[in-house]
Amino acid sequence: MTESNTPDGNVETFVAKLGSGDPTPGSGAAAATTGAVAAALVRMHALTTLRSQAHADHTKLMQAIAEQAEEESQALLDLAEKDAEVFQELLAARAEAADATDLVEGCLLEACGVPLRVMERCLEVIAMAKTVVLHGLGAAAAEGAGGAELGRAALRAAGYCVKANCKELEARPSGAALAEKFRARLDEIEHMGISAATEVDSRVNDLWAPGAGAAGS
Repeated sequence: MTESNTPDGNVETFVAKLGSGDPTPGSGAAAATTGAVAAALVRMHALTTLRSQAHADHTKLMQAIAEQAEEESQALLDLAEKDAEVFQELLAARAEAADATDLVEGCLLEACGVPLRVMERCLEVIAMAKTVVLHGLGAAAAEGAGGAELGRAALRAAGYCVKANCKELEARPSGAALAEKFRARLDEIEHMGISAATEVDSRVNDLWAPGAGAAGS
Protein backbone atom coordinates (compact mmCIF):
# COMPACT_ATOMS: atom_id res chain seq x y z
CA MET A 1 0.00 0.00 0.00
CA THR A 2 1.17 3.53 -0.65
CA GLU A 3 1.44 5.93 2.25
CA SER A 4 -0.62 8.59 0.46
CA ASN A 5 -3.84 6.61 0.09
CA THR A 6 -4.05 4.62 3.32
CA PRO A 7 -2.79 5.28 6.85
CA ASP A 8 -0.23 2.48 6.47
CA GLY A 9 2.58 3.60 8.74
CA ASN A 10 1.58 7.26 9.10
CA VAL A 11 -1.91 8.32 10.16
CA GLU A 12 -0.95 11.99 10.22
CA THR A 13 0.13 11.90 6.56
CA PHE A 14 -3.07 10.13 5.57
CA VAL A 15 -5.27 12.66 7.37
CA ALA A 16 -3.32 15.53 5.80
CA LYS A 17 -3.78 13.96 2.38
CA LEU A 18 -7.53 13.66 2.94
CA GLY A 19 -7.69 17.37 3.71
CA SER A 20 -5.39 18.46 0.90
CA GLY A 21 -8.05 19.04 -1.75
CA ASP A 22 -6.61 16.32 -4.01
CA PRO A 23 -9.25 13.99 -5.48
CA THR A 24 -7.74 10.93 -3.82
CA PRO A 25 -7.84 9.58 -1.22
CA GLY A 26 -11.42 10.62 -0.60
CA SER A 27 -14.47 9.59 1.33
CA GLY A 28 -14.39 6.03 0.01
CA ALA A 29 -10.85 5.44 1.28
CA ALA A 30 -11.72 7.18 4.54
CA ALA A 31 -14.77 4.96 4.99
CA ALA A 32 -12.78 1.80 4.33
CA THR A 33 -10.04 2.88 6.73
CA THR A 34 -12.60 3.65 9.41
CA GLY A 35 -14.06 0.18 8.88
CA ALA A 36 -10.59 -1.28 9.36
CA VAL A 37 -10.27 0.58 12.68
CA ALA A 38 -13.70 -0.71 13.68
CA ALA A 39 -12.61 -4.29 13.00
CA ALA A 40 -9.43 -3.76 15.02
CA LEU A 41 -11.51 -2.64 18.03
CA VAL A 42 -13.71 -5.71 17.73
CA ARG A 43 -10.58 -7.86 17.66
CA MET A 44 -9.28 -6.06 20.73
CA HIS A 45 -12.48 -6.88 22.62
CA ALA A 46 -12.31 -10.53 21.56
CA LEU A 47 -8.64 -10.89 22.58
CA THR A 48 -9.29 -9.20 25.93
CA THR A 49 -12.15 -11.64 26.54
CA LEU A 50 -9.82 -14.56 25.82
CA ARG A 51 -7.74 -13.52 28.83
CA SER A 52 -10.78 -13.76 31.10
CA GLN A 53 -11.19 -17.08 32.90
CA ALA A 54 -14.85 -16.25 33.45
CA HIS A 55 -15.41 -16.45 29.68
CA ALA A 56 -13.58 -19.71 29.04
CA ASP A 57 -16.78 -21.22 27.60
CA HIS A 58 -16.55 -18.73 24.73
CA THR A 59 -12.90 -19.35 23.86
CA LYS A 60 -13.53 -20.82 20.42
CA LEU A 61 -16.04 -18.10 19.55
CA MET A 62 -13.67 -15.31 20.59
CA GLN A 63 -10.75 -16.90 18.75
CA ALA A 64 -12.84 -17.09 15.60
CA ILE A 65 -13.93 -13.47 15.94
CA ALA A 66 -10.36 -12.32 16.55
CA GLU A 67 -9.17 -14.10 13.42
CA GLN A 68 -12.03 -12.88 11.26
CA ALA A 69 -11.71 -9.33 12.54
CA GLU A 70 -8.03 -9.29 11.60
CA GLU A 71 -8.93 -10.49 8.10
CA GLU A 72 -11.67 -7.88 7.74
CA SER A 73 -9.36 -5.12 8.90
CA GLN A 74 -6.75 -5.98 6.29
CA ALA A 75 -9.36 -6.42 3.57
CA LEU A 76 -10.77 -2.98 4.34
CA LEU A 77 -7.33 -1.38 4.19
CA ASP A 78 -6.86 -3.03 0.80
CA LEU A 79 -10.21 -1.62 -0.31
CA ALA A 80 -9.13 1.85 0.81
CA GLU A 81 -6.23 1.59 -1.61
CA LYS A 82 -8.45 0.11 -4.30
CA ASP A 83 -11.00 2.90 -3.95
CA ALA A 84 -8.34 5.53 -4.59
CA GLU A 85 -7.05 3.61 -7.61
CA VAL A 86 -10.52 3.19 -9.11
CA PHE A 87 -11.38 6.85 -8.72
CA GLN A 88 -8.12 7.87 -10.40
CA GLU A 89 -9.03 5.58 -13.29
CA LEU A 90 -12.47 7.18 -13.50
CA LEU A 91 -10.94 10.65 -13.61
CA ALA A 92 -8.63 9.55 -16.42
CA ALA A 93 -11.54 8.01 -18.34
CA ARG A 94 -13.56 11.20 -18.06
CA ALA A 95 -10.65 13.10 -19.56
CA GLU A 96 -10.63 10.87 -22.66
CA ALA A 97 -12.34 11.78 -25.92
CA ALA A 98 -16.13 11.72 -26.17
CA ASP A 99 -16.07 8.21 -27.64
CA ALA A 100 -14.78 6.81 -24.34
CA THR A 101 -18.34 6.16 -23.10
CA ASP A 102 -17.79 2.45 -22.54
CA LEU A 103 -14.57 3.14 -20.64
CA VAL A 104 -16.27 5.64 -18.35
CA GLU A 105 -19.18 3.29 -17.72
CA GLY A 106 -16.80 0.46 -16.82
CA CYS A 107 -14.96 2.72 -14.40
CA LEU A 108 -18.27 3.82 -12.87
CA LEU A 109 -19.22 0.20 -12.27
CA GLU A 110 -15.99 -0.24 -10.32
CA ALA A 111 -16.53 3.07 -8.54
CA CYS A 112 -19.89 1.75 -7.34
CA GLY A 113 -18.69 -1.76 -6.65
CA VAL A 114 -15.69 -0.98 -4.45
CA PRO A 115 -17.54 1.11 -1.83
CA LEU A 116 -20.35 -1.44 -1.92
CA ARG A 117 -17.79 -4.08 -0.95
CA VAL A 118 -16.67 -1.76 1.84
CA MET A 119 -20.27 -1.70 3.04
CA GLU A 120 -20.46 -5.48 2.97
CA ARG A 121 -17.25 -5.79 4.99
CA CYS A 122 -18.47 -3.22 7.50
CA LEU A 123 -21.69 -5.17 7.90
CA GLU A 124 -19.60 -8.19 8.89
CA VAL A 125 -17.67 -6.05 11.36
CA ILE A 126 -20.88 -4.81 12.98
CA ALA A 127 -22.19 -8.39 13.22
CA MET A 128 -18.98 -9.48 14.95
CA ALA A 129 -19.21 -6.49 17.28
CA LYS A 130 -22.72 -7.51 18.23
CA THR A 131 -21.56 -11.03 19.07
CA VAL A 132 -18.56 -9.94 21.10
CA VAL A 133 -20.60 -7.37 23.03
CA LEU A 134 -23.24 -9.97 23.84
CA HIS A 135 -20.81 -12.72 24.88
CA GLY A 136 -17.53 -10.97 25.62
CA LEU A 137 -15.99 -9.33 28.66
CA GLY A 138 -18.25 -6.53 29.86
CA ALA A 139 -15.33 -4.45 31.06
CA ALA A 140 -14.09 -4.23 27.47
CA ALA A 141 -17.48 -3.51 25.93
CA ALA A 142 -16.44 0.03 24.98
CA GLU A 143 -14.14 -1.49 22.38
CA GLY A 144 -16.76 -3.76 20.82
CA ALA A 145 -19.41 -1.05 20.94
CA GLY A 146 -16.98 1.47 19.50
CA GLY A 147 -16.28 -0.97 16.70
CA ALA A 148 -19.98 -1.28 15.96
CA GLU A 149 -20.48 2.48 15.92
CA LEU A 150 -17.45 3.16 13.73
CA GLY A 151 -18.56 0.30 11.50
CA ARG A 152 -21.97 1.89 11.12
CA ALA A 153 -20.41 5.27 10.26
CA ALA A 154 -18.06 3.66 7.74
CA LEU A 155 -20.89 1.68 6.19
CA ARG A 156 -23.02 4.78 5.70
CA ALA A 157 -20.10 6.88 4.41
CA ALA A 158 -19.29 4.21 1.84
CA GLY A 159 -22.98 4.20 0.93
CA TYR A 160 -22.79 7.89 0.06
CA CYS A 161 -20.04 7.05 -2.43
CA VAL A 162 -22.20 4.35 -4.01
CA LYS A 163 -25.13 6.74 -4.29
CA ALA A 164 -23.02 9.50 -5.84
CA ASN A 165 -21.53 7.19 -8.44
CA CYS A 166 -24.90 5.57 -9.17
CA LYS A 167 -26.25 9.01 -10.02
CA GLU A 168 -23.68 9.36 -12.76
CA LEU A 169 -23.99 5.72 -13.82
CA GLU A 170 -27.74 5.94 -14.41
CA ALA A 171 -27.19 8.67 -17.00
CA ARG A 172 -25.13 6.27 -19.14
CA PRO A 173 -26.73 4.27 -21.98
CA SER A 174 -27.00 0.97 -20.11
CA GLY A 175 -26.44 2.25 -16.61
CA ALA A 176 -29.93 2.79 -15.20
CA ALA A 177 -30.69 -0.87 -14.50
CA LEU A 178 -27.24 -1.43 -13.02
CA ALA A 179 -27.56 1.62 -10.79
CA GLU A 180 -30.88 0.31 -9.52
CA LYS A 181 -29.27 -3.00 -8.57
CA PHE A 182 -26.52 -1.23 -6.67
CA ARG A 183 -29.06 0.90 -4.84
CA ALA A 184 -31.17 -2.12 -3.89
CA ARG A 185 -28.18 -3.91 -2.40
CA LEU A 186 -27.07 -0.72 -0.67
CA ASP A 187 -30.47 -0.30 0.99
CA GLU A 188 -30.41 -3.90 2.18
CA ILE A 189 -26.93 -3.62 3.71
CA GLU A 190 -27.66 -0.26 5.29
CA HIS A 191 -30.83 -1.52 6.93
CA MET A 192 -29.11 -4.58 8.40
CA GLY A 193 -26.08 -2.61 9.55
CA ILE A 194 -28.01 0.14 11.27
CA SER A 195 -30.30 -2.39 12.93
CA ALA A 196 -27.40 -4.46 14.31
CA ALA A 197 -25.47 -1.39 15.50
CA THR A 198 -28.59 -0.11 17.25
CA GLU A 199 -28.87 -3.43 19.11
CA VAL A 200 -25.27 -3.06 20.27
CA ASP A 201 -25.98 0.47 21.43
CA SER A 202 -29.00 -0.72 23.41
CA ARG A 203 -27.00 -3.55 24.97
CA VAL A 204 -24.15 -1.40 26.23
CA ASN A 205 -26.45 1.35 27.46
CA ASP A 206 -28.21 -1.26 29.58
CA LEU A 207 -24.83 -2.53 30.75
CA TRP A 208 -23.70 0.92 31.82
CA ALA A 209 -27.02 2.21 33.15
CA PRO A 210 -26.98 3.70 36.66
CA GLY A 211 -27.70 0.98 39.16
CA ALA A 212 -26.80 -1.85 36.74
CA GLY A 213 -24.50 -4.61 37.93
CA ALA A 214 -20.73 -4.41 37.56
CA ALA A 215 -19.58 -4.38 33.94
CA GLY A 216 -16.64 -6.64 34.60
CA SER A 217 -18.46 -9.87 33.80
